[in-house]
Amino acid sequence: MKQMGQKQRQVANRLHQAVAEHISRGELRDLTGINPVLTATWISKDYTTAKLFFTLLDGADQTDEAEAILEEYGKSIRKKVAGQLKLKFVPQLKFFYDEHGTKAAYVDGIIERVSTDGEA
Repeated sequence: MKQMGQKQRQVANRLHQAVAEHISRGELRDLTGINPVLTATWISKDYTTAKLFFTLLDGADQTDEAEAILEEYGKSIRKKVAGQLKLKFVPQLKFFYDEHGTKAAYVDGIIERVSTDGEA
């Protein structure tokens, strides 16, 4: 992904906060027990698309389900957020699982095993 300009970052931050509020309030009943947390938001240069990256507090075993639910509710979240942000145009919301945390935990596990084996 290309780096965003200052205005894009400002809009992305506002959008990130607004969407996170809607998710954390528990307004999406189908997400009960899944607990997604937004980790990053990226907006295209033309402001038509926003990519929202999330991770799960309860682990990565329900990522596909969470992504499908977020995509399903994307339009309704977009409508609710539109009133808050007061933008001319609110971007289409696309949700993606953020694998950075999972990959980091995997690498940490390997390092720990290697360092434990080296001490023995």
